[in-house]
Amino acid sequence: MTRKAYIILILCIFVTGTVYSHSPLKTVLTFNQETKILKVNFTHKVADHTKHHVFRSTLKINSKEIIKQTLKQQDDLNGGSLVYKLPGVKPGDTITVTLSCNKGGIKKGKLTIGNKE
Repeated sequence: MTRKAYIILILCIFVTGTVYSHSPLKTVLTFNQETKILKVNFTHKVADHTKHHVFRSTLKINSKEIIKQTLKQQDDLNGGSLVYKLPGVKPGDTITVTLSCNKGGIKKGKLTIGNKE
């Protein structure tokens, strides 16, 4: 096989992988300071949410990993939501959630907790 054929083969493999994988489109974090509950809503449009889905959620507070959750599927074809109780969070803390697609790609959401008003 010539060098040109190898390059074409590698490009085909790369393009095929990127066509079938994509990161979640949108991640929205909301935190209720009274209940200490974080809601993570995400958009990840797929054809079959049991085979192509967000499979991992990693939650960090101030860069320290607190939760790593593995998911078997997402809620529906458009995405889903996750809920976490975070009793130790205080004003000034930064929450980062990283969502990973089982076909490749990641999306991060970040929220800095403000003072109660």
